[in-house]
Amino acid sequence: MQTSVREAQRAAPIPADMSPTIDKVKTDLNSIGDCSAGGLRTSSQICHFGDPQDRKKVVILGNSHSQMWIPALAVEAKAAHWQFIPILKEACAFNDFKAPPDSSRCGAWYQWAKNTIKTLHPDLIVMSNYVNHGWEPGLRQIVGELSVFSDRMLLMSDAPGVDVPPATCLLTKGATQKTCLSTQRVKYLNSDEKTRSIAEQAGVEFVNVSSWFCYGHSCPTSIDSIVAYADTGHVTGTYARYLAPDLKPYLKLT
Repeated sequence: MQTSVREAQRAAPIPADMSPTIDKVKTDLNSIGDCSAGGLRTSSQICHFGDPQDRKKVVILGNSHSQMWIPALAVEAKAAHWQFIPILKEACAFNDFKAPPDSSRCGAWYQWAKNTIKTLHPDLIVMSNYVNHGWEPGLRQIVGELSVFSDRMLLMSDAPGVDVPPATCLLTKGATQKTCLSTQRVKYLNSDEKTRSIAEQAGVEFVNVSSWFCYGHSCPTSIDSIVAYADTGHVTGTYARYLAPDLKPYLKLT
């Protein structure tokens, strides 16, 4: 990470061997089809990734900011021979999940998810924060409610994001790594500490992912020639897989 930041600070040219290639950055997002409750749906298929025969289960829960970590978790679940089950609904914030189920598809989905997780009783629940307006009370409630259904819960901070969509920035005439370098925003620095506090108060585990994206509050678009984001906030599948070894010690699957 330090090397990538220093390259950006000295205005190094955009790497010629970017992964994913710039024309595919926007679509390098993990899609799991009917295994996620998209659109108006309030439930989804229960899909088993990893090793479907094993007794150990890890569930990833939440919205698209949890879903973007599937490539990393899938690598580690398969290697450790754990079941890996996504319980996800995109385009819902934490306050949406806590809305009345009879008047909200997000609220109805959350009731389904809560009942499903209670039935599954996973050995580990993984969940990522999503920093938007009013996120804190909803996250606090959800972590408190769901942590009792699992032996362990791991709460991840939200990825700090970048200022401009990578494909847009990288294709700008005269772009260098410096012109696509973002400064870590104060709201994410503050949210990291608040997320840590929520985890500690609920007695669950926490990982701050900021150091995987930024160094000294500088956040490059290209990290080791990998484009970190598909847009301003969602991690590319390529970079999520790259980060699997960094996530592994926190998952403790082996």
